[in-house]
Amino acid sequence: MKTLLSETFYGLRLYTLALAMIAMLAVGAQTSKTHRVKRGETFSSIAAKYGLTESDLRRANPYLDNCYAGALLNVSVPQPTTERVPVKTTAEVLNKNRDNGRQTYSQTTTSQETANGYFKKGVEFYNKKNSSEAVKWFRKAAELGYANAQNYLGVCYYNGEGIPKNPSEAVKWYCKAAEQGYAPAQNNLGFCYYNGEGVPKNRSEGVKWYRKAAEQGNASAQHNLGVCYLNTKNRAEAVIWFRKAAEQGHIEAQFLLGVYSKSKDEKAKWFRKAAEQGYAKAQLNLGVCYVKGEGVSKNPTEAAKWCFKAAEQGFESDDLLLKLGNCYKYGDGIPKNPTEAVKFYRKAAEKGNSEAQNKLGLCYYNGEGISKNLDEAVKWFRKAAEKNNSDAMLNLSTCYYKGEGVKKDINEATKWENKAHANTAGELYRTIMGVWE
Repeated sequence: MKTLLSETFYGLRLYTLALAMIAMLAVGAQTSKTHRVKRGETFSSIAAKYGLTESDLRRANPYLDNCYAGALLNVSVPQPTTERVPVKTTAEVLNKNRDNGRQTYSQTTTSQETANGYFKKGVEFYNKKNSSEAVKWFRKAAELGYANAQNYLGVCYYNGEGIPKNPSEAVKWYCKAAEQGYAPAQNNLGFCYYNGEGVPKNRSEGVKWYRKAAEQGNASAQHNLGVCYLNTKNRAEAVIWFRKAAEQGHIEAQFLLGVYSKSKDEKAKWFRKAAEQGYAKAQLNLGVCYVKGEGVSKNPTEAAKWCFKAAEQGFESDDLLLKLGNCYKYGDGIPKNPTEAVKFYRKAAEKGNSEAQNKLGLCYYNGEGISKNLDEAVKWFRKAAEKNNSDAMLNLSTCYYKGEGVKKDINEATKWENKAHANTAGELYRTIMGVWE
């Protein structure tokens, strides 16, 4: 609409200017002169003198039938002029500009419809995992200036889908779409600048593009901008942007909002939202909330449920595995199952979790969920003790005192006992000679 109106007003201005020029030409097209007839002059000789035809001269002096001495003739001398063009009416000017606007709009609309068709074909092939064919159609649409296709083509270059991986080429297409104000491309371009992918690292430029997209309401960009603020230790601003993204359902933003919220109720609320969308880290943290009764009532059954959901997704952090082992050992939320407890303790122990290593040592020491094996017990107590786990130090000390799974050695027993004291400043009840959990 802006283009059509501007063309119309421009046409009116030209029309007004043309009328003025025509008026000027009409006034200046001829220069009027007079000639006093001398004796012996005729219409013919006077006309020749001024470069006129006799008929022109007679038409200019219709009141004179004869050319006599002393008569005053009107002599009009023609001036060089450009060919006059018929003047169009205002309605004609408006119609012409309106038609030009329609033609431009029609051409633009046709181009966009063509590009959209190409893009849809690309998406269709992309969803069918035929990336090479998708790239072909994305490129066709992108070269017509279709921002969505430009962004998709950039994604294909970035991931090496249907075309050799080329982050620099990805940045080129992201930039084309971003400069058109397309928020997903602005977010992608921000990521490339922030992390130095396909372009020299420039975190200020990255933040600039994240912000452009975030201010348009792009949830991914809002999350990314929040992370940028978090990296600069501006937690308050980070939480503002996490909340904006979280309220749009962005899973990672919901999780991070749970992590950085000050209220325990808010933590549990956002962990739950992300957990219900299947985010494993949030499921684990919600499980912990149920274990500790933070933001929710203590509930071992719910704790176990959410921890297992996280594990089922393959999220097997050593902390999660330890918690699942404890659920099975103590019957928290699920029936006791020492054998399953050993399985999870072992997984966590092999990941280097010292508490799990000590508990696995205890299972071997006591023969819980697995055949008793003092050598294995000492092995796992030692691994945990060497990681500064005080309970494991005491258990290893006990083994040296008793000579269980290792040759009796009072000096070694004392050494580990003293280390435990120094580590915990607690009292060692040697007279119990038991093992510590």
